[in-house]
Amino acid sequence: MSRFFAAAGRFKMEWLLAAAFGDGARLIEDRQLSGEWGLGYCHGNRLELVRSPGRKTEPGLLKALLELKTDMAVIYQHELLPESTPAGRIPPYIRYEQGRHWMFCHAGRVTRAEALFGSWQRSSGGLTTGELLFAYVFDRFNPEQPQESLNGLLAQLAGEPELSFCLMSADVLAFVCRTDDRGDNPARLWLGRGELIRVICSGRVINLPGISWEPIPSEQVIFIRRQRWAVV
Repeated sequence: MSRFFAAAGRFKMEWLLAAAFGDGARLIEDRQLSGEWGLGYCHGNRLELVRSPGRKTEPGLLKALLELKTDMAVIYQHELLPESTPAGRIPPYIRYEQGRHWMFCHAGRVTRAEALFGSWQRSSGGLTTGELLFAYVFDRFNPEQPQESLNGLLAQLAGEPELSFCLMSADVLAFVCRTDDRGDNPARLWLGRGELIRVICSGRVINLPGISWEPIPSEQVIFIRRQRWAVV
């Protein structure tokens, strides 16, 4: 099942990796970066991507990641990608629209694929659900009116009980949540608040010092504007 962990504000990469991969405990070995995952983060006014297919952790990867500095990032994790999945097809996906790059990843699952995706999409080249959803969202997304178009997408996804997704540009972190009220819903979103940080994760939450958690309503669009914190 897929999940994501996103943060905006003042934080260090060591903290973000510990939260996503170590349940808050500090990582010390490359092999702790297990499973298929992708990291998207802001570097100045650019978006950067790091992906790992999970079959073999690159030596020195943890050290390289710990040296990254950012103030907005999202980590996507997936335990069930096919072993043959190329690293380039692991979310977050990235797309260039009207002068701006956008990253996309989702949590949960699509329960009404036949209603959302056309027959040509469902039968074309073994695309994953994430890739189909990526295309579906961007066919309806307007970068010039991001909040309005995402509210429209929220309405179009009515009837999906286990789906949420994240969009990130160099200045916006946005989330669409369309879930039911089950406490164990894997796509349910949680908002974590700290003194100089906001965190949003799907699925379960973990105890992080200085972070207070609250559930995000089951039908919600959330926008976090990047504040351009000084990265220290």
